[in-house]
Amino acid sequence: MGNFTFRKGEKLCSRKTIAEVMGKGHSFLVHPFRVSYIESTHTEPYPAQVLTGVSKRNFKKAVDRNRIKRLMREAYRTNKNVLYKYLQEQDVKLAVMFIYIGREMPNYDETKDKIILALQRLCEEHAAQQKTSE
Repeated sequence: MGNFTFRKGEKLCSRKTIAEVMGKGHSFLVHPFRVSYIESTHTEPYPAQVLTGVSKRNFKKAVDRNRIKRLMREAYRTNKNVLYKYLQEQDVKLAVMFIYIGREMPNYDETKDKIILALQRLCEEHAAQQKTSE
């Protein structure tokens, strides 16, 4: 897989969709991340739209929050093909939120490992949810 970009259309920006993900979405924990998702009907050509977030309560300085979000986006960008392959097979679009709930500054390697686990678990959770809804 060669496309390792993170374009504007892949970013979850719609306030309505974000509120839906927070309110009605399904979520799970892969420490130090809380992953929330919901099936979406966005018109972008990408199968997933992603939002990354960090609590202001745990990281007072914007510099720290921005660094963590940058690490999360980079880890997602380089490993999103796992999720994209699954979503294209299922012909589904998702809106996904990755919220960092840890209390210490992560390094890139552990962030990358946990994002990969979160993406695999997201595919499993969505598949299980699809089976129960049928």
